[in-house]
Amino acid sequence: MQAKFSALTLICLILFACTNAQNTSTQYFGSEVEVVLPQYWKIFAVTDKIILLNGNVKENGERYSALFRSENGGENWVETHRPLMPVSEKMKHYGGYSNLSVMDNFEFSFLDSGSGWLISNWGAATYGAVAMTIEYTSDFGKTWKRLSEIVPSPQYQFLQASFSDEKHGQIDILYENTLNDRIAYFTTQDGGVTWKETGSLSLRETFWNGNKVDDYKAVDAYIQHNYPKSPHETSFGQYTWKIDFQESPSQIFIHKKSINNSWERIAVFP
Repeated sequence: MQAKFSALTLICLILFACTNAQNTSTQYFGSEVEVVLPQYWKIFAVTDKIILLNGNVKENGERYSALFRSENGGENWVETHRPLMPVSEKMKHYGGYSNLSVMDNFEFSFLDSGSGWLISNWGAATYGAVAMTIEYTSDFGKTWKRLSEIVPSPQYQFLQASFSDEKHGQIDILYENTLNDRIAYFTTQDGGVTWKETGSLSLRETFWNGNKVDDYKAVDAYIQHNYPKSPHETSFGQYTWKIDFQESPSQIFIHKKSINNSWERIAVFP
C-alpha cells in the first residue's frame, strides 16, 4: 500500500511540474517569425492582468500586424488577432491591397465592462496613411469583429481615439498642408459603426493664441505623435509596463514596474 501511495505521489508531482512548466512558458510566434520595426510596437494594459501588445511581424516573408494578449500581467503571451485590412473600394486608388501595410499607429480604448475598440492606421507605400479600421471586442480582447473604417482625404495622420461609453467615441486626425493645418474630430454615437466629422481645431490659431483650453488634449496628441516617448509605456493601478527593443537582431523586451519602483524584465520576443 505504501509503495502504491509513493508511486501515485511521484506521478502527481511529475504531472504538476510538467503542467506548471507549460503554464509559465511564453507562447507567441513560431521559430520562423521575426519582429519588424520594434520601435513602433505598443503595449496597453486593459487591467492589472490583461495586457495587449500590438506590432508588425514577418512570417515566411510576409509582413502583417499582430495582436498579442497576456492574462497574467505580461509574463505569458498568445497571438489572439490579426487586425483586418480596409475593404473600401477607394483602396484601388492607392495601388490595391498589395500596396497596403499597417502603419506605426495603433490605438486602444477600453471600458471597465470589457468593451474595447482597436483602431488600426493603414498606409500605402507611395501615399502615406490612407485608411483607419475600427474593430470591437466585448470580452477584454479575446475576440474581435470589424465595425467600420474611415477613409479621410490624403495627407492625414492618425493621432488618438477614445470612447467615453458604449455608444460615444472620438477619433482625432491631423490634416497637414501649407494653408490650413488642422486637427479634425470624427465622432460616433452608435459604438463605432458610423462616423462623422463634427469639428476641427486650427493648429495655427491654437499655437499662436494659446487660449483654447478645451483643445489642449488634441494638441498634446499632436506633439506626442511628432515627438513620441520612448520606450512606450502603459499603466494600470500600481503597475507600469514598458517596451524596450533592439534592432539587430530585432527583439522586443517587456519590463514591469511594481510598487517597490523597480523594473523587472518579464518577457522577450521572439
